[in-house]
Amino acid sequence: MIIPTTKKAARACVLLLPLIAFAMAGQPQQTASQEMPVGLGAARLDRTQLPQAVNFTLVGANPLVNPAGSRMSGSGVPRGMNSALGIAKHCAYVGSRNGLQDVLIVDIADPAHPAVVGSIPGIGLSSSRELKAIEDLDLLAIGHFQVDPGSTMENPTNVPGAVNRFRFYNIADCTRPVLQTEFDLGTSVWHEFFLWRDPKNMSRILAYVSITGGDALPDLRVLDLTDAARGVVPKQIASFTLDPAVPATEQVDLNDPRQRFGEDQFPFKAIDLTGRVQSRFLFGGKFGPQQPASVSNLLHSMTVSPDGTRVYMANLNAGFFLVDSSNLADEAKAKTCVANTVTRDASSNRDPALCLRKVNPDPAARIDWHPPFNSVTHTAVAIPGKPYVLVGDERNGTTTCPWSWYRVIDISSEANPKIVGGFMLPEDRPESCRLDASGDPKYLREFSSHQATVFANVGFFTWYAGGLRAWDLSTPAAPREAGVYVPRPPSAVQFGFRDSPDVWAWSFPVVKDGLIYFNDTRNGLFVVRYTGPRANEVPTRGVYSGDFTTLPR
Repeated sequence: MIIPTTKKAARACVLLLPLIAFAMAGQPQQTASQEMPVGLGAARLDRTQLPQAVNFTLVGANPLVNPAGSRMSGSGVPRGMNSALGIAKHCAYVGSRNGLQDVLIVDIADPAHPAVVGSIPGIGLSSSRELKAIEDLDLLAIGHFQVDPGSTMENPTNVPGAVNRFRFYNIADCTRPVLQTEFDLGTSVWHEFFLWRDPKNMSRILAYVSITGGDALPDLRVLDLTDAARGVVPKQIASFTLDPAVPATEQVDLNDPRQRFGEDQFPFKAIDLTGRVQSRFLFGGKFGPQQPASVSNLLHSMTVSPDGTRVYMANLNAGFFLVDSSNLADEAKAKTCVANTVTRDASSNRDPALCLRKVNPDPAARIDWHPPFNSVTHTAVAIPGKPYVLVGDERNGTTTCPWSWYRVIDISSEANPKIVGGFMLPEDRPESCRLDASGDPKYLREFSSHQATVFANVGFFTWYAGGLRAWDLSTPAAPREAGVYVPRPPSAVQFGFRDSPDVWAWSFPVVKDGLIYFNDTRNGLFVVRYTGPRANEVPTRGVYSGDFTTLPR
C-alpha cells in the first residue's frame, strides 16, 4: 500500500528573498506541488551570464584534473564526475562517481589556491561515491560501490562492477593516507553513510549505512568503526528495515488514482522532446515523462542526532520517519541490545531491547508525499537545537521537471510529526515546466535539491543546477533564501554528467575555519565565503559537514 501524504490545508503567500533583486515575485499557482507555505528562492541566471553570486564571495577554486600517475590522467582537462568531499587538516579529498577514476588529494593550506597534490588508488569499476574525514582521529573513510556497465558517465565499459567495500585510512600525514583496514559488504550495494561520534567517548564512532541495491535487506546497517584508523577491523552491530510491512519494492496500479502520481509531474511527453534531447533520456519512471510502474521504499540516507538517540530516516518512496537509537548511543547497552529489527507489523518495533526501533511502531506512520510527487525522499537533517527536520527530495534527470525541494517538518511530537513549510527554487515549480521556459529539457539542467549542512539559524545546500544556496532558518516554518553562488562551468571536461555543459553542485557543503567548500560533479572544487544574514553564526574554527556529527570544541 502507498501511504498518503500528510497535507497542510492552509495557504500562505510565498516568502520572497528581500536581498536579491532578481528573485521572482508572486505566489505560485496552487497545484499538487504547492500544498503548504513555500519560500521561493532566486531564479538562476543563464549559463552565459554565470557566475552568479549574492552574499557569497569566491575565495578559490580548482577544476580538478587527474594528476600524473592516477587513473585516467593524461588528458590535461578537468576530469568531471566528482563526488563526495572530505576535509581534514590542510587536505581535501574528492571522490569520483566514475568507476575509472581515483580519489584526489587537494592541498587547501592556501584556500585561495587549492592544488591537486596526489591521489588515492580506487577500485576498478567501483565508484568512490562517499567519503568522510575526521581530523582528530586521523581517520579517512572511503566507500566504494559497484557501478553498472554501459553508463557513459559512471562505467562506459561492458563489464559490471562487483566490489562494495569501505576502506579506512590513517591520515596522520594528510597528503599520504595509509590504508589500515577494510569492510566488505559482498553483494549489498550501499549508497550513503553517516558517521556518529559518541560525545561520552570521543574515540567511539558508528557508521550508519544505507543499502539500495543488490542484496539490499536490511537496508540500514550500523558498523562500529572505533579505532579503524589504527587497523581495528569494523564490525556490524545492528540493522533495521521496514520490510516486509512496507515492501522494499511496490508495484504501482496505474488504474488506481490513489497510487498514480500527479499529472503535473509529467509535463513533457516523449513527442514533445523529440529532437530536443537524446532519445536515451526519454525512458519512463523518474527519469522520463511516464508514470512509474514500480517504486522503491528502501532507505536512501539518514542523519543521527548529536546524542545518538534518534535517526532521521529518508526512505525513497516511503517518506520520512524517526528511529529510536538510544540503545546504540549507550556504549554498554549497545553490546547487549537486540541487533536486527525486521518490521513485520505494528508490534515489531515495540520491544525496548531493540538496538533500533521506529519511534511510532505503526509501519504506516510516516510522512510520505509519494504520490502525488514523483521525486524520492533523499535527505533528512535536523536543525540543531530546534524541533524541526529539513527533508529534501531528489528527482534525477534533465527531462523530469518539476524537480524537488525541501520541506520543513515539526517533530515536537516525534510520534506524529507534521509538515509546516518548505522552500524551493523558481525552476522547481510546475509552471516552469514548459517548452522554452526555465525547465525546458533543452537546457540539460536539473534543479533537484541535494545535500545540506545546517546550523541553528542558517543552512547551506547544494542544489544541482541551482548551485550553492544559503537559507535563513531563524523562523523554521518560514525559511528565506539568504545567498546564492552558481559557478561558471569550464568549456570541456573528461567525463561529463548527463551530457550536460551546465552546473551540478552535488557534495555536502563542508565548512572549515569559516569558509565553505563544495564539489560540483562536473566542474570541480569551489571555496566561498558567506557574507549574508547570520554569517556570524558560521563557525570560524573546525570542520563541519552534514554527514557526520561534530563534537563541541
